[in-house]
Amino acid sequence: MSAMHIEVDESYNAAHNELYRDARRLQWSSLVLGLLLLVGAGLSFWQKSSTTGLISGGLFAACGVGCLVLIPVLPRTIGSPADNYNRYPLVPAIVAKTSARDGVVLALVNTTIDPEGQPRWALAARTVTRINGVQPKKGARVPSVAVGGSSRKNELHYRQVSPMPVDWATPDKSVVKAAQKAIPHSEWTRLESLRDRVDDVLATKNNLLEL
Repeated sequence: MSAMHIEVDESYNAAHNELYRDARRLQWSSLVLGLLLLVGAGLSFWQKSSTTGLISGGLFAACGVGCLVLIPVLPRTIGSPADNYNRYPLVPAIVAKTSARDGVVLALVNTTIDPEGQPRWALAARTVTRINGVQPKKGARVPSVAVGGSSRKNELHYRQVSPMPVDWATPDKSVVKAAQKAIPHSEWTRLESLRDRVDDVLATKNNLLEL
């Protein structure tokens, strides 16, 4: 797989990178849900109407604390944009589907965790609403990095891979063009020959289809 250093514009990335935007939404959802659960726990303890009520209060409290703990943990789990753009390999990706509101980016990825290991190829998909600040256009090439999801200890392959467009990292079009050229032509050709399999990819549990 290809690699290159990508200089991340932090303010631009914060405004455009949908992977991190979704993470921020999850943090806010965790905060709201956690507070609601803690309020529910407080009401259950205050009433003390029954043993069942006390047990329910304990469960609400535990779940509420769990939601609040997730808020600071999530950013560390995802990693920083600069780390991810320069840790994970460049991959070819194209806009394989579009609708009135969004599009689906389809990428050819290697799910093998060890960069020196035997590659195992797959198609990965991600729904996006904007690329370079505009709605995705079907057929457009979108050079990306393949961000590997969490994996269990001693696993050899990622169970989830998310394409993260270079366009989200910087407004500098020369960087995007350089990334596109850095990806071998053979990989672009193979991906484009498989674009009709996008629905098969979306039908899988993690939007990841082994080839």
